[in-house]
Amino acid sequence: MKVLHVSVEQDEGWFIAQGLEEPGVITQGRTLDEIVTNVRDVISLMFDRKDVDIELLLSSRLDVGRRRMPARRRSAGGSTGRKSKRAAA
Repeated sequence: MKVLHVSVEQDEGWFIAQGLEEPGVITQGRTLDEIVTNVRDVISLMFDRKDVDIELLLSSRLDVGRRRMPARRRSAGGSTGRKSKRAAA
């Protein structure tokens, strides 16, 4: 499976993404989830590939706190990083 590293910047409320290995992969979105979906669409259309892992490289200047970010999701068998009350006691 191929990995595509995607640089993400922000401008006037939009996230702008560009593939590092494939500079022609450029898209934008209002959320990071939308960026991932759009990058997958571009990869599918340009290269007819669906088996690509996407790694977002976020600029330290991103203002993700005020954007419509999804709640942290628990991965299958993974941890959210939060301690339960029982574990903290």
